[in-house]
Amino acid sequence: MKSSKNLTIIITAITLSLLVGCSTNIKNFETSPGPESGPARYKTTGVHDPSIVKGEDFLFMVGSHLDAATTEDYIDYTKFASGVLNGNPVIPNVLEDMKEALEWAQTDTFWAGDIIQMKDGKYYFYYSVCEGSSPLSAIGYAVSDHVEGPYENKGIIMKSGRSGKLLSYEPDRNIQYDPNVHPNTIDPTLFYDKNKDLYMVYGSYSGGIFLLEMDEKTKMPVSGQGYGIKLTGGKHTRIENPYIIYDEDTDYYYLYMSFGGLGSGHGYQTRVARSKDIEGPYLDAKGQDINLINNEVRMMFDDEAINKYGYKLMGDFEFVTSDNKRMGIEYMSPGGASIIYDETLKKTMFVFHTRFPSKGEGHELRTHEIYYNESGWPVIAPLRYSGVSQVETTDDIEGNFQYVIHNLQIIGDLVTSKAITIDKSNDDLNIKQNGHYITLTINNVQYEGVALKQWDVRKKAMVKTLQGEDNTALWLIEE
Repeated sequence: MKSSKNLTIIITAITLSLLVGCSTNIKNFETSPGPESGPARYKTTGVHDPSIVKGEDFLFMVGSHLDAATTEDYIDYTKFASGVLNGNPVIPNVLEDMKEALEWAQTDTFWAGDIIQMKDGKYYFYYSVCEGSSPLSAIGYAVSDHVEGPYENKGIIMKSGRSGKLLSYEPDRNIQYDPNVHPNTIDPTLFYDKNKDLYMVYGSYSGGIFLLEMDEKTKMPVSGQGYGIKLTGGKHTRIENPYIIYDEDTDYYYLYMSFGGLGSGHGYQTRVARSKDIEGPYLDAKGQDINLINNEVRMMFDDEAINKYGYKLMGDFEFVTSDNKRMGIEYMSPGGASIIYDETLKKTMFVFHTRFPSKGEGHELRTHEIYYNESGWPVIAPLRYSGVSQVETTDDIEGNFQYVIHNLQIIGDLVTSKAITIDKSNDDLNIKQNGHYITLTINNVQYEGVALKQWDVRKKAMVKTLQGEDNTALWLIEE
């Protein structure tokens, strides 16, 4: 994967991303691929926990409940399939083919799965089933010649959640399942490391997030690993939906995770840590090993113990104007993400589901671009991808903005934007600019990011984003 270098500013408290707002030079944006003028003509749909993969002629994503959608441009999404029912084109005979897994998990639905195209050119769907109130779960896989299916089930690769009935699927038949230690076998993601070896990261509440080396010939875990290497979590901490991607430019493995409860108002959010070694340790922006979380947990669902770990990319927020009018730029419980480097666009895309303030449990797909700051941390463009080209800019980043700091709370009030003036003469901000890279200080926290011009559908303007050394992200949008 190549990191894309285009036009936005993103900052984190050790890493910073900043999207620069500007109302000039709009012609470049109007003539770029995407909408010819005005707001992008978005067509969206709901796929929970989308896993995106490049198909023969289009992008395909599958999510929880066996929902699936297609897109050609990250703007226009079309629902392709829905529901764990016979007749679903992804797995036409799902109730019969996956009967063993569904009966084991005592459920009638799927949770977050993943599709990967392996070296043989075929597409492999690693699915997971779980009822939700217990770690009684299973991961299996199916195969197809086409990304959209139909997929042929090949069976279960591992189970969890039931001591005393340990079957051959389980990595160690002598193990006695302990939900505080052993993983909930859900949320698999398959990926290749820098040496093109195949791995799977998986796990959730219960024992945490685990890494397994996979045998590409058998499509099963390499024998002798047990449940694998634990990367973080444990003791029913609310960390799930792991996704690892390697960036060859930074030479880091990035572990993306969803923290919190997935419902509206339950604090669902996206965090990341990174490592030079695929097996870890994975460190956050403060240099903390996120596997130390387990040492701090005192009770089930101990959000306070995990708050300080992981660099928070995005949480609940809303932007308002200086006269307190909503901008329509707002998310509630964004997470369940997958990441793809688009070879055609030369862009890294962050695809996720989100809910919205005051709109209940309805959710939609969203796509934002990822950039990397000077320290090699990912920063997310604050505005959704519009199809309009973004370019790195060396323009001065001064102006009047609304800003949001994605604080480290898991459950709390919606973060509402505040006004700020970015002025290089303000010594308190300590602004430094090196080409398109930016550092600045806000509230005594240093943020490091990338200056970009991004399409603002409200007024054909630009925006800014930052990220900081305290594991928080800072986003700015020019008023």
